[in-house]
Amino acid sequence: MKQASWEGEMTTLSYREIERFLQGNPLFKELPSHALAEVARKVTQERFPPEAYLVRKGEEGHSAFILYRGRVRVPLVDAEGQLRLVILLKEGDILGEMALITGEPRVADAIAEEETETLVIRREVFEEIFHRYPSVARFLTSLLAHRISEGQHHIGKYRVVKGHMRGGTSFIFQGIHPGLNRAVAIKMLSHALSMDSEFVRRLQKEAYIIAALKHPNIVEVYDTEWALGTFFIIMEFLEGTPLDILIDRQGRLSPAQCRSILLQLASALGYAHRCGIVHRDIKPANINIEPNGRVKLMDFGIACTAGQAQREMGCFGTPAYMSPDQILSDNIDGRSDIYTLGILCYKMLTGHVPFTDEDPQKILRAHIRRQVPPPAAHFPDIPEDLNEFVLRATRKKPEERFQSMEEVLHFLGGKGEEASLCAPWRVANLTLLFDPALETVVNEIVRNLRREVEKYPAIRLGITEMDV
Repeated sequence: MKQASWEGEMTTLSYREIERFLQGNPLFKELPSHALAEVARKVTQERFPPEAYLVRKGEEGHSAFILYRGRVRVPLVDAEGQLRLVILLKEGDILGEMALITGEPRVADAIAEEETETLVIRREVFEEIFHRYPSVARFLTSLLAHRISEGQHHIGKYRVVKGHMRGGTSFIFQGIHPGLNRAVAIKMLSHALSMDSEFVRRLQKEAYIIAALKHPNIVEVYDTEWALGTFFIIMEFLEGTPLDILIDRQGRLSPAQCRSILLQLASALGYAHRCGIVHRDIKPANINIEPNGRVKLMDFGIACTAGQAQREMGCFGTPAYMSPDQILSDNIDGRSDIYTLGILCYKMLTGHVPFTDEDPQKILRAHIRRQVPPPAAHFPDIPEDLNEFVLRATRKKPEERFQSMEEVLHFLGGKGEEASLCAPWRVANLTLLFDPALETVVNEIVRNLRREVEKYPAIRLGITEMDV
C-alpha cells in the first residue's frame, strides 16, 4: 500500500471556487461571507492516489480534510482488531476534524479508494474558526454526537448504549455505569459552550450542586467526565415524559395535574432554597414526569447561590419565564423561583405563556412592566385558588409574592412528596377473551395499546394473562 500523498496533475482551484465549494458545506454554511473568504485563502489543496493513507490510526491530528473529488474508506475495527464496519466518504464529506476537536489521536485509518483531491485545513486555522464562530462548533458537536451514537461506545468509563437526544445546550445519551451496571444519562455540553470557561465552570457547578442535593423530586448526579474536548455530566436516567411534551400533547393540563406538579416542584425548590440554591431556569423542558407521576426537576446549570447574582456576571435564564428581579440583576433569592413557578402554572393551565414576542427583549420588558393577566380570564373553569396562586406568585415586587416555598405548599394544601400526577385514581378493566389461534393478533393489539398509554404518564397499564 502506498503510504503518503503525492503531487501530480490535479484541479487547481481559485479562492473564489474554494469559497463557493465551502459555502455548500454544512460545516461552513452559516459563516459570514468575509469569514468564508478568509478560510478559502487559508486552506491548501492536496491529492492522494488510490490506496494512499490520508490519516493513520493513532497518529496526532494536524489537519482536517474536506473531500473535493474522489472517495475514501474508513475501516472501523473492534477492540480485538476485527473489522466491524467500513465507512465510505465522498465529495463534501469531512475527515479528521475530530482529532482536532478532542486533542486525541486519530481513531481510524482513512485510505483513498481512487484518486482523491482534498482541501486541507491546518490545525491553527481550524481552531481559529472553531473559536471565533459558534455555528461551526455547534455543527461539529452535532456531528460528534452522531458519531458517538454510531461508533464511539465509551465516554470515559461509561458505555454508550443508545443514541442521543438533544437538550437545550447539550446532547444526552443513555449509558451504563460500569460498576453498578445501572442505566445513566450522559449529558454532553455543546463545544460552542465548552470554549466558554465561565459556562463550563457553571456546568461543573451544576454537577456539584445537584450531587449535594438529595431529594426525590431532584434528578441525581453521579459523576463528571472531561472527554472528546468537552464536559459530560453523568446523572440519573429518567423514564417518562418531559413536561413541555406533555403540555404539547394535552394542550392544557387539568387542575389536578397542575396542582400535583406544583406541589412536587415547591417541595424540591423549598429544599434547594434551604440549601442556599436558587434554580433560576424553571421551565417545562427542565421538568420530567415519570410513569408513576413523580416529578423530577433538572438542569441546575445556571443556578446561583442565594445573593450571588450581583457578585457574578453571566447568570441568565429563559426569557419567557424570567422574574423581573432576575432580569434587572437585583439581589436574587428564592422568591425569583416563586415568580417563575407562577409563570409555569399559567403555562400549564392555559397552554401558553403570558408574554410572547419574536424579540426576547420585548418579553423581558413585559415581565418588568406588565401585570400577568389572570389565567381564568381565558378559561373560566380554572379553580379560584390556582388563579390566585398565579397572580400572587407573579407580582413584580418580591416582597409582595409568597415569601417561601413553604408558603406555596401551605397555600396549595399539600406537602408535595406524596402527591401523584392525577388524584384520585380510577381503575378501568378491559378483558380480552380469544381463541389461542388468534394470539398473534391479540399481541399486536396489546402492543398498540401500550404505545398509546405511553403517551400519557399519568396512566398506568397492567396486563395479566390466564387460561380459562
